[in-house]
Amino acid sequence: KHTVMPDPHALIQDFFSAVSLPHYRKYVSSSFRAAISTHYWKREDPGSLLYFQKKMDDLMDAAKLLAGRKPKTLLSPEVLEQDTVDPALYLDKRLGNKQWEAFPRTLSKNEFLNPYLVFDRFFRYRSLKQWHNDFREIIFYALSPHSCTEDLVELDLLKINRFLFKLIEAAHLVLVREISAR
Repeated sequence: KHTVMPDPHALIQDFFSAVSLPHYRKYVSSSFRAAISTHYWKREDPGSLLYFQKKMDDLMDAAKLLAGRKPKTLLSPEVLEQDTVDPALYLDKRLGNKQWEAFPRTLSKNEFLNPYLVFDRFFRYRSLKQWHNDFREIIFYALSPHSCTEDLVELDLLKINRFLFKLIEAAHLVLVREISAR
């Protein structure tokens, strides 16, 4: 039986058509806060968090397909030597975000220039299967009255949180520069 590989750009486009970049940031933060506390995640109904988990799994799958590739548009370091950064490098006004909301806060200079570096680093830290399993466990604790820290779960939550923020922001740059720019 022949399996068709999903289009990573279509997965990224679908990811951001569902929820905005600022909203995803809030989901990551609130789900991690709930996972380490003894309180349920109460931002919205539990189904919203499960939907977020599905979208993040899809984004991880897209990143895996893009890992090791070169971006279609590689920015030169000179674009960051200006007094201001051109918003067109990180903002798609059709999405309705403000500049401050869309600006990538966790990416390094090199990652801003080449967001594909994030995908490579993401999978050097953990395999796709490990990412899916670890994220599923975080969501489980976010929806339970138990704290993952009390249950001695062996996850470096700070590092995982940072990697997830970088993943979302790098994917957003791919959306703006390669998908929306078509």
